[in-house]
Formats: sequence, structure tokens, C-alpha cells
Amino acid sequence: MSAALQQRDPIGFRSNKGAHYIDYPIHLPGEHTTQQAHYTQAIMAPNPLVIALQHDSNKVFSKPLYASLVYAYDGKPTYATGELDYLRADAQGREFTDWLID
Repeated sequence: MSAALQQRDPIGFRSNKGAHYIDYPIHLPGEHTTQQAHYTQAIMAPNPLVIALQHDSNKVFSKPLYASLVYAYDGKPTYATGELDYLRADAQGREFTDWLID
């Protein structure tokens, strides 16, 4: 098989990186390390699941697919509760705040 064909993702699978990343740690029997899957396929059915492949294994791995929150506050402003008091309806200077927003 040519080297170009060997570098392609398996049919129906995507490289497990970037926008297509799905957290899928794999611990192979007899090994002491855990690795992320190299290729994944998400199957959106009534019970969603993910199928994963590893480069150095002939096994096919699968598990239920669950949504998980990703907290990424980088670049987004965050405010303490006290800093938001000026937005209350009964705050002093409310007319000025309304004028700024309009």
C-alpha cells in the first residue's frame, strides 16, 4: 500500500484533534500508560456513542458519548458581584446608565 493511502484517516473516522477532538483515554492491556484515541467517530443515535481507533492496536473501542462543559474564560471579561451593582434598577445614577446604553 502506498504511503499516501496509509496516512489517510480510516473511512468514517476523523483525527482526534482540533474541532473534532473527543476526550477518549485508552489504556491497553499490559501497558502502563494511557493514550488518547487517534481516530474517533461519533454516532448520533437515541443513545449516542463514540467509536475510537488506536494506531498500534487492532481493537475497536466504544463508549457512550456524553456532553461535558468546557469552561474557557480566556479573553472574556469577568466581574465580581459588587461591580455589577450599578446595573440594578434602584442604583444611584440609573438615568445616566440608561442614557449611555441608548
